Amino acid sequence: MAEQTAPPSEPTPAVQPATEPGEQTVPYTRFAEVNQTAKAAQKQLLEMRERLEELENRDKSELERERAKREQFERQALEMSERLSRVERSGWIRAAAAEAGVDDPDDAVAFIGAGDVESPDDAEKAVKRLAKRKPKLLRDTQPTQPPIGHVVQNGQPVQAGQQQPEIDPAALQLLEQVKAAQASGWTSSTIE
Repeated sequence: MAEQTAPPSEPTPAVQPATEPGEQTVPYTRFAEVNQTAKAAQKQLLEMRERLEELENRDKSELERERAKREQFERQALEMSERLSRVERSGWIRAAAAEAGVDDPDDAVAFIGAGDVESPDDAEKAVKRLAKRKPKLLRDTQPTQPPIGHVVQNGQPVQAGQQQPEIDPAALQLLEQVKAAQASGWTSSTIE
């Protein structure tokens, strides 16, 4: 008795090894196929919703249909108004955060929340409270490295009025010897 196995109806794509352990990749063809299926399902859903609305409206009078449309438009207008309000309030927080020296104003929006602010003054107060609670959100005002051309001593910038570091006498003597060699034509590059 010979065992027969039915061939698979669809070829299953091989999972390719990933660059990191525990991670797998999917071939692009499979990815495109899933996206195409999702788009088709979305289109079918929209068509079904339109058909359902048609069937529901079939038995309604014209006045009822117009009322339903008006209610739908009112809901959409209210939703858009709320969105606009959130965007405006977030803008107040971002502006106050930038003025207060917050490194990333979006962090301030995330910590404060647009719903907690009613005016630009409220946003400023909220950002000040946030800056006191979380000072690490503020920009670092001290440069991490001194600007090019500034004298440093042990890696730290020398402030005006501080004593300049002493120059090694052996280094001065070597510099004088190199300048003398340059003057006599022994070197090709100039040292200033």
